[in-house]
Amino acid sequence: MTPEEYIQELVNRLQLPPDSVLYAKKFFDKALTDGINRDHSKAAIACACLYIYCQHHNISKVLYEFESASFIESESIVSALGDMQFAVKEKF
Repeated sequence: MTPEEYIQELVNRLQLPPDSVLYAKKFFDKALTDGINRDHSKAAIACACLYIYCQHHNISKVLYEFESASFIESESIVSALGDMQFAVKEKF
């Protein structure tokens, strides 16, 4: 499964707007370019990207929802978020 397919699957499970796929994919690609994937699974990075999307678009989702949808522990998602500080500053 490609990262985009995985992101799309999470979007469907979390019932997020369709534009969240492109937004999260841009963050995901930036994370890979910045080398974030060395310390985190691609699934945790994908969850972090969608979490950032929700924060930027005032969509109320908690980490537990991402954990349930992805089967990735929230600690892994939080760790990926911490390393993706660039994402908080940038908006697409």
